[in-house]
Amino acid sequence: KVIAQFLNKKEEEVFTDYFGLNHFGWIKGVYVDGEDVLPSILELIKDLPDFERITRFPGEFSALIKMLPNPYLCYYYFKEEATKDLLRAERTRGEIVEEMNAKLFHSLREGSNPLSIYLDYIKEREASFMPGRLKGIALAEGEGYIDVALKVIKGLAKGDAEVAIVNTRNLTAISGLEEDNVVEVPTLFRKDFLRPLSAGKIPAESLA
Repeated sequence: KVIAQFLNKKEEEVFTDYFGLNHFGWIKGVYVDGEDVLPSILELIKDLPDFERITRFPGEFSALIKMLPNPYLCYYYFKEEATKDLLRAERTRGEIVEEMNAKLFHSLREGSNPLSIYLDYIKEREASFMPGRLKGIALAEGEGYIDVALKVIKGLAKGDAEVAIVNTRNLTAISGLEEDNVVEVPTLFRKDFLRPLSAGKIPAESLA
């Protein structure tokens, strides 16, 4: 959705060609009206330092690998910096989420508006995502896991074609991996049917 906003397009007008494993993937294409506009995006973000807040990567780095990496890949590409940020943090991510969850369950037991309580929890959780320089922006209401889950349910239950990035059996989506490997790719959902979309050719280093 952030990419759609960046392009001043509606979310449904933009298709992100994403591939990888759970929280460990890359966007290798961004299609608008059938045209891959990722090269233009990569050129633009080189002059937009603030874009790093969204991608957690400098624009020059994304331009170098010609893809937009998932934020969690910072732990792979920038191991030393990420480790220093984690060590500087007063608490681990697990401790922070544990405290948030305890607060959530207490509020749900005592409160009268569970949806509002849950949405506030999601905003707080996303706002705390990644410490130090790698901290990003919060997701807006309706994004994240909620949006993905609703797309999957809608597609499987109602029969309307829906596409969402989920973890599923590879089948033939990513060449070089086994059919039973679990991958994270755009997947088509229709009533009682799902099929991962082919990622096509991917860089060899992404399989390393």
